[in-house]
Amino acid sequence: MVGWFVISDGVHKAKNWERADAEIYDITSYRNSDGDTSYTAWVTFDTGGETYKGRLDYWESGMHKGQTVQILYDPGNPNNFVSVGGMHFLIIILTLLSAAFTIAGLLLFVSKGPFAGR
Repeated sequence: MVGWFVISDGVHKAKNWERADAEIYDITSYRNSDGDTSYTAWVTFDTGGETYKGRLDYWESGMHKGQTVQILYDPGNPNNFVSVGGMHFLIIILTLLSAAFTIAGLLLFVSKGPFAGR
């Protein structure tokens, strides 16, 4: 159910939001108590004569300052934006998880269901 909501939300954004190029202007890192390092890319983009800045919703190895990434932004509120790449990754992951649970459920039904042992 959650996967369907995320996918339909992504489709809505792809149809109704505007696409723009954003430039990575900074990359910050954070080390947690386990010693693992997390990175955040910060982007800037222009639309309607205004410049907007914000946190990119994903990080990918190899990203660097000055790199251009594609985003989708809400034309009514350009501060609300998502990366095109991050959204595709999320849809792929949720689709694979949905398929895995569907197959597992079907296998369980066939092995334990009303047709088992016939």
